[in-house]
Amino acid sequence: MYKSIIVRGASENNLKNISINIPINKISVITGLSGSGKSSLAIDTISAEGQRRYIETFSSYARQFLDRIDKPNVESLEGLLPSIAIQQVNPVKTSRSTVGTMTELSDHLKILFSKASDLFCKNCGIKISPDDLDDIAETVKTQMQGKKIGISFSLDKPKSLSEIDFKNWLSSQGYTKFLYSTGNRVKVLVGRFKITNSTKISELHDIFSQANKAGKNHFEILELDTEKVIRKCTTNFSCTTCKTNFKYPRPALFSFNSPIGACDECKGFGKVIGLDIDLVIPDKSLSIEEGVIKPFNSAAYRKYKSELIKFATDENIPIHLPWSKLHQKDKIWIINGGLNSKSATKRRTWVGLTNIFKKIEKKSYKMHVRVFLSRYRSYENCEKCNGKRLKQEPLNWKINEMDIHDWSCLEIDEINREIKKLEKCMTFENLSQGKKKAVGLISTEIKSRIKYLQEVGLGYLTLDRQSRTLSGGEVQRINLTTALGSSLTNTLFILDEPSIGLHHKDLVNLITVIKRLKSMGNTILIVEHDSLLISESDNIIEIGPEAGEKGGSISFEGTYKQLIRSSCITGKYLRKNNLLEEKENKAPLKNKFVEIRGIESNNLNNINITFPIRMLTAITGVSGSGKSSLVENIIFPAIAKNLGMPQVLNGKIKSISGENYFSNIIYANQKSVTKNARSNPALYTGVFSLIRDIYGKLEESKINNYTSSHFSFNSTLGQCPSCQGHGVEKIELQFLSDLSLQCPLCKGTKYKKDVVSIRYNEKSIVDVLNLSVSQAKTFFSEKQNVIKKLEPLIDVGLGYLKLGQSLSTLSGGELQRLKIADHLLSGEKISSKSNKKTLFIFDEPTTGLHLADVKNLLIALRKLTESGHTVIVIEHCLEFINNSDWIIELGPGAGKKGGNVLAQMPPKNLKTTNTNTGLALASTSSRKTPKLENSIAKSAEISSDMIQVQNASENNLQNVSVDIPLNKLTLITGVSGSGKSTLAFDIIFSEGRRRYLDSLNAYAKQFIQPASKPSFDRIINIPPTVAVEQRTTQGGFKSTVGTLTEISHFLRVLFVAIGKQYCPNCNVPVDVKNSKEIFDTICRSWKGQTIRIFAPLVKKRKGTYKDIAKWAESRKYKFLKIDSILHSVKKFPELERYKEHSIELLVSELKITDDKKLLIEEKIQEGLLIGKGQIEIEELTIRKLKKDSFTVGENKLFSLNRTCPKCETAFDELDPRMFSFNSKIGWCNICLGSGFEYNVKDFPENENDGFSFHRDSIDIELFELVNCKKCNGSRLNDISSAVRIGNETITDLSNKHLMELEKWIDSVPQLLTQRELLISKFVTEELKSRLAFIKKVGLDYLSLNRSAPTLSGGELQRIKLAAQLGSNLNGVCYVLDEPTIGLHPQDNDVLLKAIDELKKRGNTVIIIEHDPDTIKKADYIIDMGPGAGELGGKIIAKGSLKEIKKNERSITGKYLRKKKQKSLSCLNHPSEFFEIRDANLNNLKNIDVRFAHNCINVITGVSGSGKSSLVKGVLVHNLKKIINNYFSRERKKIHSFYKCSDIKGWENFDKLLEVDQNPIGRTPRSTPATYLNIWDSVRKIFSETNSAKEKGWKASYFSFNSGEGRCETCKGLGKENIKMNFLPNVAIKCESCDGFRFSGETLSILWQGMNIAEVLNMSIDTACVFFKNHRKIYSALSLMSQFGLGYLRLGQASSTLSGGEAQRLKLIAELQKDKESERTLYVFDEPTVGLHMSDVTNLLNIFKTLIKNGNTIIVIEHNADVWIKSDWVIELGPSGGNNGGFLLSQCTPNELINQKTPTGDVLKKCVL
Repeated sequence: MYKSIIVRGASENNLKNISINIPINKISVITGLSGSGKSSLAIDTISAEGQRRYIETFSSYARQFLDRIDKPNVESLEGLLPSIAIQQVNPVKTSRSTVGTMTELSDHLKILFSKASDLFCKNCGIKISPDDLDDIAETVKTQMQGKKIGISFSLDKPKSLSEIDFKNWLSSQGYTKFLYSTGNRVKVLVGRFKITNSTKISELHDIFSQANKAGKNHFEILELDTEKVIRKCTTNFSCTTCKTNFKYPRPALFSFNSPIGACDECKGFGKVIGLDIDLVIPDKSLSIEEGVIKPFNSAAYRKYKSELIKFATDENIPIHLPWSKLHQKDKIWIINGGLNSKSATKRRTWVGLTNIFKKIEKKSYKMHVRVFLSRYRSYENCEKCNGKRLKQEPLNWKINEMDIHDWSCLEIDEINREIKKLEKCMTFENLSQGKKKAVGLISTEIKSRIKYLQEVGLGYLTLDRQSRTLSGGEVQRINLTTALGSSLTNTLFILDEPSIGLHHKDLVNLITVIKRLKSMGNTILIVEHDSLLISESDNIIEIGPEAGEKGGSISFEGTYKQLIRSSCITGKYLRKNNLLEEKENKAPLKNKFVEIRGIESNNLNNINITFPIRMLTAITGVSGSGKSSLVENIIFPAIAKNLGMPQVLNGKIKSISGENYFSNIIYANQKSVTKNARSNPALYTGVFSLIRDIYGKLEESKINNYTSSHFSFNSTLGQCPSCQGHGVEKIELQFLSDLSLQCPLCKGTKYKKDVVSIRYNEKSIVDVLNLSVSQAKTFFSEKQNVIKKLEPLIDVGLGYLKLGQSLSTLSGGELQRLKIADHLLSGEKISSKSNKKTLFIFDEPTTGLHLADVKNLLIALRKLTESGHTVIVIEHCLEFINNSDWIIELGPGAGKKGGNVLAQMPPKNLKTTNTNTGLALASTSSRKTPKLENSIAKSAEISSDMIQVQNASENNLQNVSVDIPLNKLTLITGVSGSGKSTLAFDIIFSEGRRRYLDSLNAYAKQFIQPASKPSFDRIINIPPTVAVEQRTTQGGFKSTVGTLTEISHFLRVLFVAIGKQYCPNCNVPVDVKNSKEIFDTICRSWKGQTIRIFAPLVKKRKGTYKDIAKWAESRKYKFLKIDSILHSVKKFPELERYKEHSIELLVSELKITDDKKLLIEEKIQEGLLIGKGQIEIEELTIRKLKKDSFTVGENKLFSLNRTCPKCETAFDELDPRMFSFNSKIGWCNICLGSGFEYNVKDFPENENDGFSFHRDSIDIELFELVNCKKCNGSRLNDISSAVRIGNETITDLSNKHLMELEKWIDSVPQLLTQRELLISKFVTEELKSRLAFIKKVGLDYLSLNRSAPTLSGGELQRIKLAAQLGSNLNGVCYVLDEPTIGLHPQDNDVLLKAIDELKKRGNTVIIIEHDPDTIKKADYIIDMGPGAGELGGKIIAKGSLKEIKKNERSITGKYLRKKKQKSLSCLNHPSEFFEIRDANLNNLKNIDVRFAHNCINVITGVSGSGKSSLVKGVLVHNLKKIINNYFSRERKKIHSFYKCSDIKGWENFDKLLEVDQNPIGRTPRSTPATYLNIWDSVRKIFSETNSAKEKGWKASYFSFNSGEGRCETCKGLGKENIKMNFLPNVAIKCESCDGFRFSGETLSILWQGMNIAEVLNMSIDTACVFFKNHRKIYSALSLMSQFGLGYLRLGQASSTLSGGEAQRLKLIAELQKDKESERTLYVFDEPTVGLHMSDVTNLLNIFKTLIKNGNTIIVIEHNADVWIKSDWVIELGPSGGNNGGFLLSQCTPNELINQKTPTGDVLKKCVL
C-alpha cells in the first residue's frame, strides 16, 4: 500500500522534469511566485491524471460525454488516488442547479419532508393523517362501550353501469344492505356490532379492513340507531371531509427536478418565457403614430402598425397621445386585442400584440425569426406555481408551518435555527420507531452540512439561489463542504487557492474544514499563498526559484518550521511577515473625499461611506458582509452614470458628492482573461500593433509591398500557409490527446519565410516576439509609444513574460496581473487627455499572487495614486490592507447580520479597534508566526476505517445497516435473490460513483449518473467506486477481443497517424499530385463534355449541417449535393441528426473546351481549396439544373495528397472509421464486416450497422459459416486492407496472438521516422499498457479478431478485470459481481492474485461471490438472507471466515462447516455411450469424445480450453439439425457433420434442449407468468367470474399487453415515461392506475377476494397456495418453488432477472412440456452461475430427477460440487487458446482423482 503519491519526471508546461513524493492522508501546500509552475504540477499533472484514470474505468459510451482529459507529460505517477479538483471557477450554467442542490441540503430536506412533515388539505385546511386500523379498533372498544355501531363505505357508480346493475354487482360481492342511494353514489353497510367487553379487537380489525378495501381506503363508523357518523376513517392520505386524495410523501414529490413534484407548466424552472411589454414598448413617451411599438417600426412588420392605427381610430383610441397617458383599458385592448368592440362586427378586428407574436412564433424554425423574438421576450415567474417550481400538492406538506419552498427561501443560518426548533418542539408522536431514527439521522446530517457551510462563511446564502449567480470562490467553498458532507474517503482533493475571497476570520474556519476532510482519510493538496494556511499544512512545496522559464523547479520541500528558516522566497517573506517596511500612511487631503449617503442595496441598509481621492482605499469585511453590493451596485454605477456611462444603479442612494473629480472610471472585476492560444501579451496590451507598424514602415518592407498586416500571424498575408500561424501542426489522435508538432514548413516561427527575412535592428518579427517584456523595453528604447505600453507589465512584475507567449500557458496570477496592467494602461491613456483623473476599482487583485508579487502590485498602484488617480480595492489580503491608505470595513457578520460600516479610517487607527480586520492587522504587525491553536487540529481528527451504510431499503433490503472495512477484501454472499447485488451495486457502487461524478460537468452527469438516488438514510466514508459486473450477453459476432479491450480502437488511431496508403489494385504507395496534373487529367478525360466540379465538405458524418447551407449561400453558391441528391442551398432539407450524411458543394458546371481552360483551372483550384485538397468530378448526362433537387450520378475523386502514380486512382484521407468493420466506410461490402458468407435475408437489417449479427437474436450455430471470399475473413474492404505500417496491415495484426502483437509493437520504432515516432509515442504506450495487463490475467493467447460469442465466460470476465488493472488506481472501492464465473478452479488462482494486487495498492474490494475458495480468501464476509425476495434483505451473519463458520444462523457457514468427503461414488455407473469423432472446431485437436447415456456428464477444463466449442459448436450445432427436424428422422445416411467426422449414438435421443444464460425477455411486458404460459389460465379464471360474464368480458380483456381492460394511460406498463427539460427522461408510477397496469373497472373484478393486479403482484410461493386447486397453474408454480425461485413475483419484468434465474425459468418451461416417453438430451451452460451453495444442492436434486426419468444431461461446469455429484467427467486442456483443445481425460470422478490434470488436482483437495 502506497504511503505517498510518487511523481517522477513531471515536465508539463514549464516544469523541469521534477520528481516529488506527496504524502497520502496529509495536507500539502504548493506555493511559489505566480507563474512558477504550481498549477502545472497540482492541476495539470496530478489532478488531471487522477481524474483521467478514474474516468477510464467508465464504459466507452459514458466517456464520450465527458471532457477529454489529456494525459499529462510525466514519466510515472504511482499511488495516485481518484482526484477531485476544486477550483476558483463557476462552471454551472443551468438554472436547475441551486445552492440547495449543490450542497445536497435540498436532497436531505426532501427526505425530511417525506418522513416528518404534516399534510394540510388544500381545500379544507385541516390536518390530515392516515388512520391505523389497530388504533381505530382499540379506540372503538374502549370509548364506545355499549353502543351499537355500523361500519359503512360509499362508492360512486361507474358511468357504464345502471343503478340496478351496480347494486347487483355489489350484491354479488356480498354487500346487500344499502343505507342510501343518491344519484351516482351508494352507501353500503358492511357490518354491525354492539361493543362490549367480549368484543374482539381482531374481529373489529377484520371488518374495518374489509370496509377499507371496498371503500378504496375510506370508511365510516355509524351509530346504528340514528345513522349518525361517529368517525370518518381513511388509511391513506385523504381528506375525510372533501375526499381529496394526496400522494404518499416520497422525496421525489418535493423535487422540482422530478416530474412527480415539478410544476407542469414550467417543468420545475419557476419561470416561463413570454412577451415582455417593456421591451416591446421601451419608450413610453411616444404615441402609436410615432412608433411606440418598437418591433412595428421594422420594414418586415410595418403592416401591423398600419392595422393598429386603422383599428384604433375605429375604436376612438387616440393615436397621437403618448403611451404613458393612454387609458389602461386602451392599453389592454392594444396588447390583448378586442373582440367585443365596435369593429368586431366588421370582417376583421385588431388581434392584439400577444396574438401577433404567437403567429410569428410559428415560424421560429427560421433563424432570423428566433433572433427577432429574442429581442422582445424575457423570463417571468410561472403563473401556475408563482415561481415556486413545484406543484400545489408538495406545498400542502409543512414543517414548522412552512412548506419546502419556504424553507428553501431561508438563509442557511436560519435553516439551522429551524432544524433545532423542529427537534425541540416536535415529539414525533405520529412517527414509528424506525422513522424517528431516520428523522434523527437526517436532521443530524443537515446540521452537519450547515455547520460546514457556516465555517467557510456561507451561512448567508439561501438554498433557492441559482448556482450560476455564485462567485468562483463561493462555488469552491460549496464544493469543499459538499465533499465533506458526502463523506468521500480515499480521495485526493486539490484546492486552488481556497483563501481567495475569505476574510482572516473565515480563513480560520476554512482550515478547520480542510483538516476535517483530511481526518476522513483523504489527501489534500492546496495551491496557496496565504501565510496562515501555509503554516497549518503538514508538508510544503515551493516551486521556483522564479516565474516562467526560470521557474518549474523544486525550491523547497519540508515542514513549516523548516520553511521559515530556509532561504527560499516564501521563507524570506514569512520571516519578515509583511510586504513593505511599514511607514506612515498618507493623510487624506482636506475636503477631498467622495461621500455617498443613504445607501440601500441587498443587505446594505441606509449606510454612509466616504473614501479619499488620490489614495488607495481597501474595502474589506467577512464574506457576505456587502462589499460587492457596495462596489458593483452602488459606487461604480453611481459615478459611471455621472460620467455619462449607461449604468443601472441596483439600489438606492440619498446623495453623492465629490464624484466630479473623476473624468473616467475603470472597474476590473473577477472576470478572467480568456486563454486563447492565438493571443499573447503583445496582442492583449496592444503593443503588437505598434511593433507591426514599425516593421511595415521599413524600406525593405516598402520594396516588397509589405504592410503592417504582413507581420501579423493572424493574417493570411504573413502567416505560414501550412499551420495558419499556429507554429505547430496538430495531429488528432481521436480519444487520445491531440499531439502538437513543430510546423515542418515554418519551423515554429508562424510566418512565411519572406516575412521573417525583414529585420529591424538586426531582429526579425519572430525574434521580437521571443523577447521578454523587459528585453523589449530595452530593444525599443527609442520608441516611447512602445515603452509606454510595456511599462505597466513591468510594474506588475511581468517583465519576464515573452511578448509572443501564448496566453493559454499563463497561470491564473499572471492573467490577473496582465488584466490589471491593461486597465492601468487604459486609465492613463484616457486621463492624459484631461486634467481630471481616473477612479480605478479592483476586485481582489491579489488573486493568485505570491507575497512577492503583491509587493510589485502595491508599487504599481501607488504609482497611480502618486499620479493623482484614486484606487479602490475589494481585498482580504492582510499584507495588502496593511499597506493601503484608507480602510472601509463592513460587517460585523454576513447576510442579514452584515451590511453595516464598522470602520472608515487609516490602517494605523484600525489596528486599535476590536473589528475583525483590526484584530487581524494587529496580530500581523506583532510579527508573530500565524499558527492556529492545536485544539483546532485535534477537534478535526475524526477518522474511520469503515464504509458505514445506514438504513438501506432499496428493493428488498430491510433497513440494512452495515460497516464494510476499507482497504480490505469484503465478500457478500447469500442465497439467490437475498439482496446481495442491491447492497453492493445499487447502494454502494451507485452512491460512490454518484458522489464522485458531482465534480464533473452537468452535461456529462445526465448520461452517466443514475436517474435516481438509491434509498438509504446515510452513507459515510465511501471512496469513489468502480464496478466489474457480469456480462449477461456475449455480444454479436461483430464484437471481438479487439473491441472489448479497446486495443483495436488504438490500432485504428495508430494506422491513421502513421499508416501508409497503398493502391489495392497496383500494390504501390500512393503519392502527391499537383493541381496542374489534375487539370490535365480532367481536360483529357472529359474533353468536349459537360462536367460538374464538386468540393467534398462532409463524408459520412452524423449531424444536421444547417450552417453549411448558410455558408454556401453567403458565398453565392447555389447547390449542394446531399446524399447523392442535389438541393438548392435556399431549400436545404432537414437532415436526420443521428444518420450519416455526405455533402458536396457544387463549385461549377462547365463544358471542357480549349477556350475555357483558364476558367476550368480557376474552378479546379477553387474546389481544391474548399475541399482541402480534394475535388469530385461528375460527368453531366442529364438535363440542366431547373429543379430544387434531383438524383445525380457517381463522382470521380481527385486528390492532391493521395493518388496512385500508376492508375491515377485517388483516395480519401485516412479516417479511423476506415479500419472499423462496424462502419460503412471500413467494412467489406459483401459480408458487411462479419467476415463470413451468409444470406442477408436471414438477418434483420440495421441502418447504421448493416445487418445485425447478434448471437442472442439469431441462432448462429445453425449456419455453417465460411470465410467471406471477398475479404477472406478480414472483415474490411480492399482500400482499408491496403494501408500498412511496415509490411503489416491492420488485418495482419488482428490475426496475431496478443503476445506476438506485443513483439511487433516493440519493433515499430525501427520502422519509423523521427516525426512518426513522436506521433505514435502515446498510442504505442497505451497499447503496451493494455497488452501488459491482458498478459497479467493470462489471456495473451487470444487474437484481436476473435469474436466475442466464441469466448468463454471466464475469458470475458478476465478481459474486464484486465481493464480495471490497467487503470492503475489507488484508493477506490472495486465492486465485482461473481468474478469466478466461467473460471476453472485453477484459473481462480490467477484471478485472486489480480484481486489481491488491487487490494495491496490500497483499494477496497467488495465481491459478490459463492465460490468457497474465494470466500476463504476474504478478510470480511457478509452473509445475506435468510431467504430470497421478501424473505431476504437482511444481514444474517458478518465477520471473518472463522466467525461465519461458527454462526448457526449463517447458511454459508453451514456449508463451509461440512466435512470433506472421504471418497466419491457414482450414482449411475456409465454403461452406454454416444461419441463424437474428430472434433476440430476452433482450437479442438481432432479429439474423440464419449458421453454417457442416462447420466450426468460434466465438461470441464481451464478457460479457453475448448469446452463451448465442443459442446455448443459441434455437438449442439449438429444435433439440432438432425434431431429437431432440420433433417428427416428417417434412417437416411447423414452426408456430413459440421467440424467433426461422425457422431455415433445420436439416435437414442428424441429431443435436444439447450438451456443457456441468455435473457428470457428484454421488456417489462415479459414476465415469469407470461413466459411460462400460466397467465392465459389466470386471465381465463377471471373471465369466468359472474361479474365478468355479466359484462361480457373475455379472457383477452384481462391482458395488460393488449386487452381493453388495461390502463389506457400507461398502456398496461404501470409506468409513464416523463420528459424533463435538460434532464434525462424519468419513468414514474402511472397516476391513472397507481402502477397496477389495469383500469379501475377491471380491478373491481375479484376472485377469491383478489383482483388481477394483486394476483400479478404475488410471489411465486404465495401464488402456489392461492392456485393450489388449479393443476396447470400449480404445476408450473410448484416447479419454480422447487427450483428456488419462490421469491420472484408473477409480474416481475423478465429484464430484471439474473442469468441464473433466466436459466432456471427456461428449464421449468421445458419440463412443463416434457413427456415421460421422450428421451431428452439436456445441455446446460454453467447452471450454477449466481447460485449459492444451498441453491446448487437444489439444482443437483433436479438433475437426479431428470436422470431417473431416463434423460441425459451434459453440463459445462467448473463447480466442484457438481463434479463430485456427476457420473462422467470430460476434461479438456491443458491450457487455453492454441495450447488447449486436447482431451485430457474422460472418466468417472472417482477415477479422475488419481489423474494428474488440473481438475484431478482440485478433486483431490475436495476429498480427504
